[in-house]
Amino acid sequence: MTTYSNNNNNKTNDKTPWTENEFTNVMLRDTANFQEKYGFEVGSNGSAWNNESDAFRHAYMQAYLTLRLGEIPAKILGKYHEIDGNMHNNQDKAEEIMDLHNNSIGREIGNEIKNEHKNEKINPDNPEIKEIIARKVAERMQAGKLILDPSGRRTPKKKLNIPKDEKSQKQSNSQKGCVGSYKVSGYTRADGTEVKGYTRTCGAKHSGMSKEERLAGQAKYKGKRMQDLSDNELEEAISYFI
Repeated sequence: MTTYSNNNNNKTNDKTPWTENEFTNVMLRDTANFQEKYGFEVGSNGSAWNNESDAFRHAYMQAYLTLRLGEIPAKILGKYHEIDGNMHNNQDKAEEIMDLHNNSIGREIGNEIKNEHKNEKINPDNPEIKEIIARKVAERMQAGKLILDPSGRRTPKKKLNIPKDEKSQKQSNSQKGCVGSYKVSGYTRADGTEVKGYTRTCGAKHSGMSKEERLAGQAKYKGKRMQDLSDNELEEAISYFI
């Protein structure tokens, strides 16, 4: 009987071992919860076999194990599972290809999360980490990175319910707010220096600034020291040189 230890190289105090059946039940439960959230395909009676739920579970499970045990142990356990299926359940070769491919995507996700959380203690049982894993799996499913059934299908039967990432949304809104160039009134610095009004631009890349305008702006600031410019002047100067 395979035992999955919850000891993650001292990254968590939870050292309670799970048997293979207990671990499988946890993964199935998580898959069911995230199926309700993202809306990927599930079989009759909630089954996760040779369908989108199955693909999600394999990728999710391998990401979890990569964070818990490391990439190599996760790969060995994934391969062991397929060998066991071939020996006792006469698993079809197409099923094995599907599972091993999705396992590799899961390990990729696990390593990606490690890189994003360097120098942090990562406990994959933390609900926030599970949410991160699940979202990354769902995004890859939507992007056609997972194999979703033994036929090799990669397109989900319907678009998944993946809300736009908050960080990306903020960046998008910022770009939408770019209005090219506009007048900025003069102001007085803290040291009493008067600064005349000028035209601010969000940069040649966004404003459609002509070559002549860009050259004129560069000439305006050529030879000036950055430390002598106000924050607003520095921002304007940079916009002419990007």
